[in-house]
Amino acid sequence: MSIIFTFIPFIFIFYYMRIVSKSKYISSGLKIGEICYSCKEKIEVDKEEILENLINNKSNYQLCQLCKRDQKLDEIVNHSNLSTINKFKLYLIGDIYSKLFKILIATLIIFCITDVTLKVVFDIKWFSYIYNTFLVCYWSVLIYRHKLISIKKPSEN
Repeated sequence: MSIIFTFIPFIFIFYYMRIVSKSKYISSGLKIGEICYSCKEKIEVDKEEILENLINNKSNYQLCQLCKRDQKLDEIVNHSNLSTINKFKLYLIGDIYSKLFKILIATLIIFCITDVTLKVVFDIKWFSYIYNTFLVCYWSVLIYRHKLISIKKPSEN
């Protein structure tokens, strides 16, 4: 059972490498507001506003009219479940996530060192389950974020 649990993060890593090779990043279009961060549709934006945001290095993440409408309807009917999902999406594609990413990497390194130390020095193996669970969560968030900031590569015909 522990061997299977150990290999699950590797499955996520291979899957991530596969989707990265088949996708194209649209993060700059999302940041300047040309693309909806929920459905990835193009949004009509004033060119002067785009230029001003680029010069000032300002983020302008936007929802298209359909997504805004769906969110407002969802707030009335379901008490804003969609709003919470869109806030989470915005958090993952925003600039704040890069700080969280650094913290997650540092935590991964600490967990790895702790896991190896506990196994080799003290012959304690239960920490591997905690470490591998954290790895699965980490790779799940990373894959979801990648799907938010990328699209399938267009065919080159």
